[in-house]
Amino acid sequence: MPLQKVSQPNFDMCNDFYVASTGNILTLFLLQIAFTFADRVDIYGCDGRPLNENNYFWKHDKTAQLNERMDDIQRAHPGFFRISYDDYYEEHCGTLDSFLKGAEELGKIAVSKTFSHIPALVERALPAEDEAGIGGASLSSLSALQYSNDLLLHREAFIARMNSDEGLREAVEQASDRQSPLSEHLRAVLRWVQTAR
Repeated sequence: MPLQKVSQPNFDMCNDFYVASTGNILTLFLLQIAFTFADRVDIYGCDGRPLNENNYFWKHDKTAQLNERMDDIQRAHPGFFRISYDDYYEEHCGTLDSFLKGAEELGKIAVSKTFSHIPALVERALPAEDEAGIGGASLSSLSALQYSNDLLLHREAFIARMNSDEGLREAVEQASDRQSPLSEHLRAVLRWVQTAR
């Protein structure tokens, strides 16, 4: 796959075959390929990590990580493990946020279906169990443009309030005042965040 050092993702590989080079497989290949072929991408298993846990990139599921070979891997690739995990994670979070905003500008959407510490995915969270139609509205029935426009209206207030229980209660009340399909989903996400605490 041809790589290009450009700041914008390529979501149209059928017309211009390359990927924008990034430092993480999610942004390097997965999202660019997925958005080339789909207007909606569901994201699972991108947990990230709390910002204050900087002893590794993030935690890996022990069944998927080669834990018993980690010493050998570190000896074979010592430079890979000498980087600043904080800098790497900050860059990854910024790149992911930029790519997802770029997709939304094109009328595409990403939905994070599992818990994540990554801010760009927290903003786009919709647990799988809530997908089936909350209050009669289903996310898949929303147009990508309607969803992304509505999401942009909610994003700042939602993220600012997620840091406190009182803020979460206020966000749920404000979402209840709005009558839109996304408000139903926002309420479900907020309830999910409250129960996850």
